[in-house]
Amino acid sequence: MAERNYTADVTSSLKELSARQRIAVKDFSSAEKLNELITAENPHFRIDVDNIVKVTVHNEQSKGNTDYDVVIIIDKDGNKYRTGSATAYTSALEIYRELEAANELDGGFVLDFYKVKSNNFDGDFIKCNLV
Repeated sequence: MAERNYTADVTSSLKELSARQRIAVKDFSSAEKLNELITAENPHFRIDVDNIVKVTVHNEQSKGNTDYDVVIIIDKDGNKYRTGSATAYTSALEIYRELEAANELDGGFVLDFYKVKSNNFDGDFIKCNLV
């Protein structure tokens, strides 16, 4: 097995995870990048959410920050999607918490992810809304 040059720790999850699930969610290569799925041709990407997991990474070889978060969104079919967008994570978590407080999670929830132009830097960031 190749040696990893970084550490990854699950720091948040909507659901309790087993050790096997925590190990699996840290394999980012099995998660599609939301940034690549949301395009001008397909500006919205919907996910029927089963879980949202935040993984905190420390990577000395990183060209940017050596410490960062990767958010993994798992759908009802077990597909995994990832983003580094703090805005997407915050939006999704706020929606989940409000639905949870109102006891409206029984039917699950679908999130619509999309890009928004940034006023503070050259580029876009990802947000989401409840469908």
